[in-house]
Amino acid sequence: MAETPYTYSVQDDFPNHKVDPSRLQQEIQGSAIVTAMYSIFVGGDDCVITFKDALSSGDETILDGIVAAHSGEPLVPEAPIQKVKQVDTCSLDPDQAHTRLRGYSFEAAGKDQGTDGKWTEFNFTIPYSIDLLMGEGPAPAEGQQGDVFEFYVSPDTVVGALTADAAEDAELAHVSPTVLGVMKPGFFVGFGPGNPIHEVVSVDQINGTISFTPPLEADRAAGTYVLLTIVYCETIHITPGEELSLGGQTAGSTPVAAGTGMRVRYYNTSETAVTVQFRLIYKY
Repeated sequence: MAETPYTYSVQDDFPNHKVDPSRLQQEIQGSAIVTAMYSIFVGGDDCVITFKDALSSGDETILDGIVAAHSGEPLVPEAPIQKVKQVDTCSLDPDQAHTRLRGYSFEAAGKDQGTDGKWTEFNFTIPYSIDLLMGEGPAPAEGQQGDVFEFYVSPDTVVGALTADAAEDAELAHVSPTVLGVMKPGFFVGFGPGNPIHEVVSVDQINGTISFTPPLEADRAAGTYVLLTIVYCETIHITPGEELSLGGQTAGSTPVAAGTGMRVRYYNTSETAVTVQFRLIYKY
């Protein structure tokens, strides 16, 4: 497989002569295109959409259609984390809302021999908007002391790009206005797909920068995508059999838009696979 770019003219190919990378990414990922998208870069009049392999002729036709229909209007991720509210729901009519308890299960693979542990990711979405009340579940009885779980919402969502080079060990980066519009201290960012995430410490709207920790592990060039991840539960060390909460709140609920990605990660320190089970309680 070889990464394959497809270049379009912002002025000539997009109907409103503008591109919103986050919206375009969502439109492509929600289409029938089979090959996974790698990145979107907009510079000058060029919009370069790169896939992990060459598209079939049919998929390229679908991509052309997506571009021809793309509005370019900003897709601002609805921050799923809200302050605690003293109401039953945050975004749904309490007289019309229904409550659901929904269970999920996945296998966390055993670690490779000679290693400390292995992460397994379970990704899922709900195809309609919900008010998330809480998540919960027992830590696997066959788990080990030292196993870890994490819960992310909206992981790896492209929200913009670096507007200047950022050097290795940097703790500050210049970012596009779309990043500044959705970022806040406590959110996490990644710079380029597949790279480690960093916790945002501060957002400087005047100078167009965000500061974060830990420092960058390598140089990042201008134009590198900035990806948002909201972390509900981070590095939760388990005791086998204990009851766990995946970001529950004492009152109120958390609006989660339809199709928002959610991810549970489990770090298995045993060579034996572990069954991870959890539940979401939400209104819809």
